[in-house]
Order: sequence, then structure tokens, then C-alpha cells
Amino acid sequence: MTVNICQRVSAEVEEPSVDQSADESIIETFTVSDVLEKMERPCNIGKETQTESICYQTSHVVKDKTESGTIIGDWTEGFSDEETENESTINFEKSEFSEGSFDSQFEVLMNAFQKEEKDRNEDLLADEDDVHALYDPETIAHMGNVILSDEPILIQEKVQSDSQREEGKESLFESSPHTLGVTILLICCFMIRFRLPDEAVSYLLRIMACLLPHGHKLMGSLYHFRNFLRKYSKDILPSIYYHCNFCYEHVEKKSKVCSGCGKSLLHSGSVAYFVQLKLVSQLSALWKNPTFCHFVRNHRFEHMKSNTAQNLSDIYDGELYQTFYKNNGILSDKNNLSFSLNTDGAPLFKSSSVSIWPVYLLVNELPIAQRKKRHFSLFYGVWIASKKPQMWSFLRPLFDELKHLESNGHQFSDYADQSFISKSILLTCTCDLPARAIVYNCNQFNGEYSCWYCLQRGETYHHNTGGISHIFPLQKTDPKGPPRTKDSVIKDVETAVINIRNRITRSTVNGHKGKFWFLYLSYFDPIHSCVIDYMHGICLGIMKQLLTLWFDKKYKDDTFSYFHAREKVNAHLRKIKPAMFVTRIPRALDDLSHWKSSEYRNFLLFWGIPLMKDVLHSQYFIHFCLIARSVFLLSKEGVTLQEVSEAESALLLFVEMYETLYGRRFMTLNLHQLLHLSDCVRQTGPLYVNNCFIFEDLNGFIIKHIHGTQGIDTQITNIISLLKVPPILFDKFCADSVDEEISLLYSELLDSVAGRQKIDDDIEPGVRSIGSAVFKTLTREEIDSLMKYGVRDSNVKEFQRVNMYKKGFYVYASGYGRLQKRQQSIVTCKVGNEFRFCEVIAFLQIESLQNTLNVAKVKHFKSKHMLGHIWEVTKTEETDFIPINCILNVNNLVFVEDKQYICPSPNRYDRD
Repeated sequence: MTVNICQRVSAEVEEPSVDQSADESIIETFTVSDVLEKMERPCNIGKETQTESICYQTSHVVKDKTESGTIIGDWTEGFSDEETENESTINFEKSEFSEGSFDSQFEVLMNAFQKEEKDRNEDLLADEDDVHALYDPETIAHMGNVILSDEPILIQEKVQSDSQREEGKESLFESSPHTLGVTILLICCFMIRFRLPDEAVSYLLRIMACLLPHGHKLMGSLYHFRNFLRKYSKDILPSIYYHCNFCYEHVEKKSKVCSGCGKSLLHSGSVAYFVQLKLVSQLSALWKNPTFCHFVRNHRFEHMKSNTAQNLSDIYDGELYQTFYKNNGILSDKNNLSFSLNTDGAPLFKSSSVSIWPVYLLVNELPIAQRKKRHFSLFYGVWIASKKPQMWSFLRPLFDELKHLESNGHQFSDYADQSFISKSILLTCTCDLPARAIVYNCNQFNGEYSCWYCLQRGETYHHNTGGISHIFPLQKTDPKGPPRTKDSVIKDVETAVINIRNRITRSTVNGHKGKFWFLYLSYFDPIHSCVIDYMHGICLGIMKQLLTLWFDKKYKDDTFSYFHAREKVNAHLRKIKPAMFVTRIPRALDDLSHWKSSEYRNFLLFWGIPLMKDVLHSQYFIHFCLIARSVFLLSKEGVTLQEVSEAESALLLFVEMYETLYGRRFMTLNLHQLLHLSDCVRQTGPLYVNNCFIFEDLNGFIIKHIHGTQGIDTQITNIISLLKVPPILFDKFCADSVDEEISLLYSELLDSVAGRQKIDDDIEPGVRSIGSAVFKTLTREEIDSLMKYGVRDSNVKEFQRVNMYKKGFYVYASGYGRLQKRQQSIVTCKVGNEFRFCEVIAFLQIESLQNTLNVAKVKHFKSKHMLGHIWEVTKTEETDFIPINCILNVNNLVFVEDKQYICPSPNRYDRD
């Protein structure tokens, strides 16, 4: 017979015979750690606990009859000597259990529990409620009663249930149409979407457990919920490394003194740490996604085939990608990938100097819209400290992985279980100037030779107030040169290393301080792979500087100041009703210090020219139009090489005029980099392909998921793991039988821009109507206008909104009343070979005997003239009808006094 552990056996039970092969009993060492595990409570940090059967059997029985007649086995059987030495073993000896003395029995048990908990207190991993529960006398008493109970503990049956539950494919409850796995998937997406703290998730699970029918399979605690997720994310669990914040020496988590510099590590801020995630593990998970596989194996080739005009519309069209694509290059293989990398610091708390430095990689072979989605991005790691990271230590594991992926590749298997070798290369790196200096181990933007593209030294400017700054006046004989090359960079780095070894005081050579990891990657071009970021360089650099010079009180006595017109511009800004693709409503100049980078971009591309036309003097206004027009051209979808050259000439003139208009002291590195911007576009594609806007969004995502200042490393680890889990769970539990409602909810929770409207059938290919329609009677004039489409007797329905989802935007009729602070009715349409600006009045669906016609009722704008890329227009009162599919995009409309300006967007991808 099999006797369960902790079961009290009656003295009357017949002792087994000498031949014990036929009837074995359980003899086992039983530690406090084991008790906690069997009660489904965790013991150690990093120790994966799981419920398992404790009904072990051994080959013989060693028993001892106590005074009360209870058989007590030799509980040390089955454990190694090492295990019994290291654990606090509970041994029930004859002297410890006197007849009828439950109190003495329980006292021994409680003392053992308390001793065990005292030893393991620092490593306890559990919810706060669980921690307190372990010290609760009532809880301990309950455990004691269970252990010493006469009733058998049927753990074997519970283990089988838990095993099934971890699989996740059983129904949530009897007769439920959904599985436990699908339920957990949606809870994960809900946690991500609304940034739930652990306490909120714990209560959510408890609420659901109360509402679900008896016998449901949903776990009731956060601990078990995470254990379930850990099973599916074990291959992508992050690793944590600790470093001394003074000398960057690697230290252990519990180290009290740094072995490198000897300083104490007990003070706040003395330890820096970074969380790292293996790229190979993340790629393995992505290759299991059918959508990912389809896009990376097809999109780039379809793009190359369709781009017959050879315009620049993505990274594939740039010279850098083409270098590794043509002539059977590494990127011509459908299974090979390229990455775009970014890192930048972001403060974690307003009241602390602690900041995070995440490193992200995007897969370039995905379409742009998919490339920027969080669940398709790769996360290498994040440095968390009060100081900037030491990149030689921080990026070493990344270099090792990238070197392996580009040299040997790695064997993956896709969603169809087909194995293949995939190689990956680092193609580009986009950083702001301070981050670039530490990644590339070069001078900061305020140092000599700080331009990464040329060998211009710059000069030091002494301000009247006593300060200094480093400037780059225009070199008219060679504005962009002499250029740096890969060979010159390697030579300068090697010379700098020799200087350091020889202890030469000024060891820096042409701005290079020493080695950096990316220099030793085979496919990484140290010059052209370093992309100019227009978010920091132009939006937060040039545009912010111009607005400060124009409207800051500090410069009100300078000739370039327009401080007197500040309120006039504010009044016009407040009246603007932007289109929906502009996330932020324009704010007044009084809040200029709080403007986000996207607000500076919006002023540069949309509001600046209409608002400043009657404010700036002609030379200042023309000068501003030069940069606005140039950035618009370089941000266009399908920019031509001729337009790139046009922008290059305009930017050269802009830099040349800058010193005359604003003074030599403002000729910063950001301004100098404009001279190299067109070359950067030729190499890596339009500005919207490589910028930091998407990475700033990822930084914000991580920061918003951090709740409280304690356990930052653990919080970030949980966030990263949680972000990577949903695609894995979706593939596991939804791939075979996709419920349309579940799939839609999954997409909406993970993607904030996913359509949340009720989805009806398409009224046209790629077009859906939104909201209810009303029947309409056409006037005689409307019937006459529609006769060109063959409409005579008809049934007409009118509606106010459409979703042109294939083109990526919504259109609302001008009469739609719920849109108060925005407008979404000013469109560009193509009728025949003519492009027109129109205002949409309504949408009509006309059903006749022959066919169904979907049209937009519009009023046309008459274009007067063009200012840069902005059109001054007047609206006509003549109405017309155009097919809905003639609508190409939505534009901004700006009113300034009695004038109207249409401000088109350069592309569909730049979003706040």
C-alpha cells in the first residue's frame, strides 16, 4: 500500500513483511522548504517552484512505534547528504511527541517554521500578502493541523489538475467556450494596455475568481498567474547584471564592497545594473509568428519590384541597404534580417537622478507600420543608474550576439516547424548627440571634431557673459568636408588606443577617444550607419532654437526678436483645429518650455509658415521657409533624388544665412549637421524611416509601467517579460481556432490605434462606413450632378464618417457635430489626372438598378499660391460629387485672419 506523507497511520495497521518489493511505502525527508512548496508558496528568489506529487515510494520501510502507536518513517530516506545538511529538516522523534500532546507537537513544528523563515527571509519571493501570511499564527496553525491531521492529504489528484491547468487548453469552466489560455492572454493584454500595477492585477484575479462559476480553472493569485506565464516565457526571461556605479566593476547582487575600487555598495545609488534579454530568444519567438514570417520573407522583395521609379520611400531604397542586397548580398536571402538600433536616456522619477538607458532594435524587413509595433521590436537591455552607462561593458553581450548572428547565423524554426539558418546584421544606429558620444566613444557635441561625418574642427566661441560654446561656422570652400571614411576612423581609433597605452595626455585623435564595439562588426559602416536623428537635431534643436530666439523675453532687444508679436501668434495657435493625425492640440508659446518634440515638428511642418507669414520680416520668413520646405521634402513618401538635391541646396542656403540673421554664436553642431542631412537620406531613406520618435514611445511605455521606487530591476524584468508573452500565447491558444471577437479584442488591446469602431462590411475595397446611415432625398441639382455617373432613379443613404483603412486614415464630414476641437474633412483627391483640395460635406451610397455607387459630396478649394509646401486657398460654394476612392489623404486647415492655408502631411507614418 502507498501511504501519503503526513498521514498518521493507526497502530493497528499490520506491519509489512520482509519482502517489501510487493508493497512499498513512502519514506522521505521533509523540509520546511518542501512544506512551502507543497502548499504552493515560494521560497527562494529565482527558484522556480511548481506543484508536484509528493507521494514518493522507497524500497524499504524504517519505522518506529511511538508511545501513541503512530508509525513514523525515517524521513531522511531518498535525499542526498548534501540536501539534508543544507536544509532545516523536521524530524519527529519519539521524545518530541508524547501521547495526546498536540501542543508540544505543534510547538516543534512552529519553531521549525520560524527558524526556516528566519534563514530564508531575504530570498523570499512572493506577493506581499503571501509574505505576511507566512508569519500569521492562524496560517501556521492551519498548516500544523493539516500536517498532523488524521485525514489523508490527496495531493496526487491536485497535482494532476495543476498539470492540466498549466497546459492552458482546458475550458475556463465547464461549458465555457473559451480556454484558460485565452483568458490569460486577454488579461495580459489588458495589463499592458492600461499599465496595471501588481496590486491591481491581484485584485482583478480575485474579482474574476469570485464571479466565475464554482470549479473554474483561473488561478486566484498573482504568483500563480506569473508562474503560468513563466512557462511560456522561460526562453526570453531577462538576466540582471550588477555593477559598481563608481568604477563599473561587475559585482554580485549582495556584495557590500566593490572589489575594484573598494567603495561601499550599501548606500543608495552605489550600484548600477542592467537587464539583458537574449536577441536569439526573442527572434525564436518572432519566427513562430506567421505574420512576422510572411512580412520578412516577402515585403522587401515586393517593395523593390513595385518601386520602378527608384524613389526613396523606405530603408531598402537607400544606398546602404542596396550595398548588402545587390549581387546576392546577405540581405537578398529571405531569411536574413537587418536591425536599426537606438539608445537614449530617460529620467525615471522627477525627484531622483536615476535614469534608464534602454537599447532597442527594429527589424527593417517588416513594413514600416509593423516595424514600429512594440511586440515586433527587439529589446536588448536597459541600464539603470544615476550615471550614464559604461558602453564598453553594457554593449559587450550585444556585440557577441550580433557577431554570432552575422558570421555564423543561428538555426531557427518557423510556425510550420521548418528549420533554417538566419543571419542578421546591424545596419543603422540612431541616437541623439549625447548618446552618440558614449556609444561611439567620441567627443561630445561641444568638443572639437564632434561632427561624425566630416573632419571640421569647429571653434570655441567666447560669450560676452563669460561663457563659452563650440560652434561650426560655415566653411564656404568645403561646407561638408573633408569627409570621414571607414579607413580613417579605424586609423584614428587605433592611434587613440596607442596614445592611451603610452599615457599621452591628449590621447583623443580627430574626436575619437578609443575603441567602440560597432566598429568590429563586419557589415556596420561606422559613418553612414550612424543616422542623423531629426527629432533631436531639427525639432528639439533648430526649431526650438528659432522659437526661443523669436519669442523669448531674454532676446527681446535683439534685431531677430519678435517678442512683441507673441500674443498675436498665441491667439492664432489657440484657434487651430488640427486633423486627427496630429495628436496634440497646439499650445500657446507661454508653454514653450513644456512643448514635446512632436509639437515643434508640427510647428515646423504645419503651423509655422501660415502663422509667421505676417509676423516675420521677409528675409527671416524666406529663411524659415527654406528649412520647412527641405524637411518636408526629405520626409516625403517616395522622395525623388531631384527633391533630395533641391533640399540639399536649400539647407546649404539656410545655414549660410543663419550667421548673418542670428549671429555667429548660434552656429551649433545641430545646424552644421543640416549640411549632411541629404546624404543621410540618400544612404538610409527618408527621415520618417530613421528617427527617435518610435523609440521615445517605447521609453515612455516602460516608464509608465513602473509603479514605485522599490525593486526597479524586478519591475522592469516583469514588464519586458509581459510585453513579449502575448504573441506567444496567441500562437499557442488562438492559432488553430481563431474566434473573431477574441482576435479583434486582442488587436485593440495591444494596438492603441486599432479601430475600435464597429466593423461592418466594406462599402468599397479598403473603405468602411462608420455609424448609422439615414435615407436621403436628392434635390434636382444633386441629381443633375450625379448624372455623369449614370444615376437616375435611386435609393440614397447618407452617412458622416468612413474609415479608409488601407490608406491609413478616417474622413469625417464637416457637419459631424461631435468633432469640436478638430477637423477631419479637408482632403486631397485625384479626379482624372488633376489633384484638388476639397471639403467633404457628406457621404452618399446610391443604390440603383444597375449598381451601387459610393460618393463624397464636396466643395472645392481654389489654390491661390504656394508658400514653401503650404497652399493658400479660397473655398468655393460650388458642390460636386467624387468617388470615395478618389480621396488620397487628409490635410490640416489653418485660418489666419481672413486667409486660409492647407497644410498637407508629408507621409502617413510620422505620428506623435
